Amino acid sequence: MHIAIIPPFLAHQYEKRRFASGSFFWQQASALQEHNQWHVSILYPKAYGVVKMGRLLPWKREHKVLKKDGVELWYGYTPYLIKYPFYPCYVRNTLARLFKAYIQRHGIPDVLWIQSSNANHPITRAAIAIAETYQRPFFAVEHTSIASLHKDSYALNAIGKKSLFLATVSSLMSHTLKTMTKDDNAHFLILPNCLSRAYAIDKKPSTKFKRFTFHNTSYLRTGKNPHMIIKAFARFQQDIPESQLIFVGDGPQRAHMETLIDHYQLRDHCFILGFIENAHILRRYVERAHVFVTATSYETFHIALIEALACGLPCISTPHGIATEMLDTSCGLLIEQGTENALYDAMRALHKNYARYDAQTIRQKALKHYAPSVFAQRITTLLEGHGIKTHP
Repeated sequence: MHIAIIPPFLAHQYEKRRFASGSFFWQQASALQEHNQWHVSILYPKAYGVVKMGRLLPWKREHKVLKKDGVELWYGYTPYLIKYPFYPCYVRNTLARLFKAYIQRHGIPDVLWIQSSNANHPITRAAIAIAETYQRPFFAVEHTSIASLHKDSYALNAIGKKSLFLATVSSLMSHTLKTMTKDDNAHFLILPNCLSRAYAIDKKPSTKFKRFTFHNTSYLRTGKNPHMIIKAFARFQQDIPESQLIFVGDGPQRAHMETLIDHYQLRDHCFILGFIENAHILRRYVERAHVFVTATSYETFHIALIEALACGLPCISTPHGIATEMLDTSCGLLIEQGTENALYDAMRALHKNYARYDAQTIRQKALKHYAPSVFAQRITTLLEGHGIKTHP
């Protein structure tokens, strides 16, 4: 089985902003290669704006091939000066050239995997054009419901009529997209993201920090509400002096967070470690903590929550993404809103009842639903259920 993934964006390893969101494309591809023995590659057409980027690029079209977790990333770009309305044409032409170079080495894929159900997105439109040109079946998985992507019933219907199926990463997001499109006929299957191999493999648990530790991994932006976590922790730390709060991530809210840390005199108790690229190193930080805490006001899936559960941590979360499906009394607390009072109360409750939580039980629950092998089987079932033969 040969699949080519064509995503609308890539994760921080390859983009200009190292702390940008999204880190699941190659994880999923790696899971399919390891557990299904399929050939899976990622193709990403990127037209760079010379003016926008503030630098001159060679006036030549080229591509490069990178590798991550054993998965090939074919990365193509075309320099351009004018954005819209010509940008979609540049993207389409870039993908066409990139795809030709790719099939010269690997042949034509059996199936295309388009990582967006928004037919208005330039890369999605270009990917559909490739599928039609080479008469290849494709399916689409939506990871975002950001209104600025101009989703509408027309765009969904356009891709829904041509694709094998449409899927999204959580039941909550499926409902959100259906509400946004105002289309009673819109139907999304559920295909959750999976854990990376770094979190799926069994290993000897790390020793916990001596201080009672709260952990948060996220892109530090307004919607994640890291300032609320700091404020709630400031109250908690007054009650429990031997405690600390660790943030892993970077983003536009970091400066404000540093100001709050100084204001509450938490320099010895609250730390922002920045972006950690290596998943194995990040796992060691997560599993040494006692509790994962988030106050996010929006999530489509929330991979950081799943990673924390896979490390055996009880979690405090708002009801977004898959939190409503995963969090119960056995693995944490769900708070209705990410307010300072709600967070503080949850922190005190988990500290008081921490001994009741069993790390191995929490980890096994995460693996049962989100292990790479489970994801690989879900993809197989979906494809075969829509007439695609996945094995000779």
